[in-house]
Amino acid sequence: METFLTLVCVTASLLLWVIQMCMFIRAILSWFPAAEGGFFSRLTYAVTEPLVIPVRNLLSRISVFADSPLDLSFLFTFLLISILRIFLPVVQF
Repeated sequence: METFLTLVCVTASLLLWVIQMCMFIRAILSWFPAAEGGFFSRLTYAVTEPLVIPVRNLLSRISVFADSPLDLSFLFTFLLISILRIFLPVVQF
């Protein structure tokens, strides 16, 4: 049972790390308009957008964030993933 829990924690941590790296790459690529339609841009968008949309919908219901000209859902999603990774049990090998 302990081995299974270790496998689940390692897999979840790795998956969350990959998603965070995709979000980071997406943020960097957004600075370059020429990369807008490229393969990596579409890939990172496809991986990260399903996670950002629910946070965007939630923030749009809060009046403080709904009136903001900035889309903070990307930042909040990144922070939520970071918090999840912190609370995953540390696996010792």
